Amino acid sequence: MRISLPDVLSANAGYVDTAGFLALNGLFTSHVTGNFVTLGSSLVLGTSGALAKVLALPVFCLTVFLLRLLGQRHKGAGHSALRTLLTLQFTLLVAGAALAIWLGPFASADQLPAIVTGMTLVAAMEPRTLRTGCIFPARRRVP
Repeated sequence: MRISLPDVLSANAGYVDTAGFLALNGLFTSHVTGNFVTLGSSLVLGTSGALAKVLALPVFCLTVFLLRLLGQRHKGAGHSALRTLLTLQFTLLVAGAALAIWLGPFASADQLPAIVTGMTLVAAMEPRTLRTGCIFPARRRVP
């Protein structure tokens, strides 16, 4: 069995999402839509984390926008978009891990250290979205 780059990136996303969910009191770092479900739960039950879950979508959108601009810039300059995105993701993951180690453990997901760490990890996971949609060719479905 041959392990491909998309397989490794998917496993990485699952790990970061699970670790982030546990460390950041229910914040999904990789699956932003899941935050809306847990946001509803936080609001109904009165638990912490609502602010981070609300911020995840704008951070996701801003990151996608900035990465798209970066990709267009690098594409015009003849640079490898894949290398740039992987380097950026690695850098953001290391930054998120450093923040989690330095600032954690987090008693509340609504405190600034937890929000900064969480949003760094949300931003770290978004290069994966662009890579799968822009760089890896879409697989054709057999009818």
